[in-house]
Amino acid sequence: MSPIFTERERIQVLLSDLGLLAVFYAIKIAVTTKGAAWVTCMYGVPVVGVHVFFVIITYLHHTHLSLPHYDSTEWNWIKGALSTIDRDFGFLNRVFHDVSHTHVLHHLISYIPHYQAKEARDATFQF
Repeated sequence: MSPIFTERERIQVLLSDLGLLAVFYAIKIAVTTKGAAWVTCMYGVPVVGVHVFFVIITYLHHTHLSLPHYDSTEWNWIKGALSTIDRDFGFLNRVFHDVSHTHVLHHLISYIPHYQAKEARDATFQF
C-alpha cells in the first residue's frame, strides 16, 4: 500500500508476490518428492549460474580503462548512460542473446525489448 505505487502497480506487485509464493511452494514440493540434492542440482545450480553470468557481464560493461568517472558536480543522466561500453564476444554474442554488444543502446533507450535491441542498435547508430 505504499504511496509510490499506482493502483495498477499495486495489483502487479500482488501478482508478483503470489508468483513468488507459488515458486517457493513448488520448490518445497520438489524437495519433498525428489530431495534437496536433486532440487539443488536441477534448480539451484542453474539459477546461481545465471546470476553469476549477469554479474560478470554487468561488471564488464561498466568497467573499462577508457570509461570516464564523474563526481557529483559533473554527472548527469546522459553522461551516466554513456559511461558504459559494448563488448564483442564473437560467436558468444548469440549465446548471450546479443546483450553484450547492445548495452549502450540499453542505457539510452531502455524500453526496447532485448530481442529487438540488435536491430534497433543497427538502425540507430548508422551514421
